Amino acid sequence: MPQELYRWDSVAEAARAALSLRYQLLPVMYTSFYRAQRAAELVVRPLWLNYPGEAETHAIDDQFMLDDAVLVSPALAEGQTSVRAYFPAGPNGDTKWYSLFDHSVVEAGAGWLELDTPLTSTNVHVASGSILPMHDTTTAMTVPEARAANYALLVAAGAAGSSAQGDLFIDDGEQVELTASTYVTYAYTQTESEATLVATVAEDGYPAAAESEVGSVVILGVPASFRISQAVVTVGDDQRSVEFNSTPLSDGSLEVSIDLNVATNAAFNLQLS
Repeated sequence: MPQELYRWDSVAEAARAALSLRYQLLPVMYTSFYRAQRAAELVVRPLWLNYPGEAETHAIDDQFMLDDAVLVSPALAEGQTSVRAYFPAGPNGDTKWYSLFDHSVVEAGAGWLELDTPLTSTNVHVASGSILPMHDTTTAMTVPEARAANYALLVAAGAAGSSAQGDLFIDDGEQVELTASTYVTYAYTQTESEATLVATVAEDGYPAAAESEVGSVVILGVPASFRISQAVVTVGDDQRSVEFNSTPLSDGSLEVSIDLNVATNAAFNLQLS
């Protein structure tokens, strides 16, 4: 019996959505594999590994996480149109979760929720306190196409006074022994009246990293009371204002999108005030 995805419109739509997100998330997974190689960290994890203090996670075998930031809650049964998923509250009880598809918010402490999951949908969320480096494309369906796109940073922020961290590892994808690679870390902090995103280049040995850019930054969870009047990025001695816009999220906080356009291997300081 033919099984190609394109033979059914609904299956083709579902496949396009899932594959598109997969290629957007390649930098997250590739960086996680780098840390697995360097520090024996797990790439795909059960929930209890990241949240051992929450007893509810100990028996969950139908959800999983990519690294410590991305929660996947799949529909596994034929004909299933909803998923009962658990959203950990985190060690401080304040972890929020944002859908990677529409940026809708799952409030901290939500616990078990029933998620509407039609055939053309899947459930992927990012935890607050995380920064995801992603390929800035929705059309790439191969690794070369994805790698040709610029990067975008997705900052999942928590409450005012909270922080978020992330990292990005880049090489040519072909080396057996790592001799030319670039590694960048990101740190975000916010208050009720200002926010800062700092990129630090820990290693810069892959020349092609300078040929790509972090084209955009999207920050989720900016306090609604924060009236942003300007966004300024500093790279070395160069300082310039950058364009931004903000829209409300489902919990009343803001999503702020910023046009950054900074080389991927450049250290920078982005200030919102």
